[in-house]
Amino acid sequence: RGLLSNRLLLALLTVSLLPLAVMGYATYQSAAGAIEQQAQQQLETVNTITAKAVARYFESMEEQLRITADNRMTLEALEAFSNGYGKILADDTLTDDTISQARKDLATYYNGEFATEFEKQTGTNAPTTALLENLPDQAAYLQYLYIRRNENPLGSKELLNAADDGSAYSAAHALYHPIFRSFLKRLGIYDFFLIDAESGTIVYSVYKELDFCTSLKNGSFSGTNFGHVFQEAISGGRRDAVAFADFETYLPSYQAAASFIAAPIYDGRKVRGVAVFQLPIDRMTEIIGETTGMGDTGETYAVAADGLFRSQSRFADELGVESTIINPQVKVDTVAVHSALDEGTTGTA
Repeated sequence: RGLLSNRLLLALLTVSLLPLAVMGYATYQSAAGAIEQQAQQQLETVNTITAKAVARYFESMEEQLRITADNRMTLEALEAFSNGYGKILADDTLTDDTISQARKDLATYYNGEFATEFEKQTGTNAPTTALLENLPDQAAYLQYLYIRRNENPLGSKELLNAADDGSAYSAAHALYHPIFRSFLKRLGIYDFFLIDAESGTIVYSVYKELDFCTSLKNGSFSGTNFGHVFQEAISGGRRDAVAFADFETYLPSYQAAASFIAAPIYDGRKVRGVAVFQLPIDRMTEIIGETTGMGDTGETYAVAADGLFRSQSRFADELGVESTIINPQVKVDTVAVHSALDEGTTGTA
């Protein structure tokens, strides 16, 4: 009898506990689902906020460029630099021997400071010989004045207000360069350029990298995203048009990722030149790299049509690379990315 009562008690307990277990499991599933849904909603909110922040950044850069290109002072500066560039070799004191020596001195910069820094940052050798051979005499002489003979260190060439050669170009530089330099620093862009529409010559640059005074029509960098955005700007046919070039590695900037936006500079109905901003990828990475609300494993990143990152991943170390930006070693191949690129959808993964 005692055994029977024990069995009955066990059966009752089992029957009683079974509904409780079912209820507990159902409650757990419901809670887990709610937590997962909340996390998904939070990720989607972060994604939306980040996308809007990136869009606002590019929109603000485009608007600032439109204002700059439409400013009368910008046109006057373009004309002064273009005229100065055209007359730089007209000085009677500039003999063939003087220009030849300037080229030799410039070559020491290309093969010395620049080549050393290029190899340090990229691990490869810069094609300095080809770059030098493609420089016309005007470009070589102005690079000599504003880069080679510039006593400011590498990365600080913008500190020189004007060379002391007494040329019309340097007179224009003394007038406009401090204004554009201050403007660039306030805006937080990488560089600012003025380009002559007819020749494609970069007649002005704040930072004076090796693209300074080269032609975007037939020079060493005409085939880059910089060259493409220049061509798009002069052929757009609209005063308020702004051309955009995606981030790509750019040799004058030591193969750092560079994006360019360009706007035509009009004089009446004629396009006289192009104003260009070189945008640093750091700002976009800063916006996208914000991890608030992402937990320990979530992240937002930018990927272009080539499947390569356009921002620095917070998990670069885990991926075994120093940088994920335009790095073919870490191509992104996920369903979410394909959906966004192929179908224009948004969401989280």
